[in-house]
Amino acid sequence: MKARIGAVLAVTVTMLGLMAVPAHAYGVEITRVCDGKKTTYMAYTANNGDYAYTRKSGSSCAGHAWLRVKSGGKWGSWQHDPSKITIDPAKGIEVAHHKGCADCTVWITSP
Repeated sequence: MKARIGAVLAVTVTMLGLMAVPAHAYGVEITRVCDGKKTTYMAYTANNGDYAYTRKSGSSCAGHAWLRVKSGGKWGSWQHDPSKITIDPAKGIEVAHHKGCADCTVWITSP
C-alpha cells in the first residue's frame, strides 16, 4: 500500500457474523483511519451469488468503493463509485474482489 499524504492508514478486517449482514452471506469490513477519522468499507457477496457490493461509509479517506466479479468463468472489469457499487451478473458470482482505492489491498468474498 502506498503512503497517503496527510493520512495515517490503519486497516482492520473483521469477519462479520450473521447478525451484521443478511443470513447466509459473506462479508468483510475494512476500516481505514485517515487524519484521525474512520472510513469503513463493507465488502459483501450474497451466498447464492446473485450480487456483490462494496460500500463506503465516512469521508475522511480518499478513495472510492471498488468492485469486480468473476462470473461464468470470466473476470469483469473494475467498477467504482464514491459511496457504493453493486454488481448483479446474470450468471451469478463465483468470487468478488473489493478495495477502497485504486491501488489498495484487494479483499475477497465469495458465495
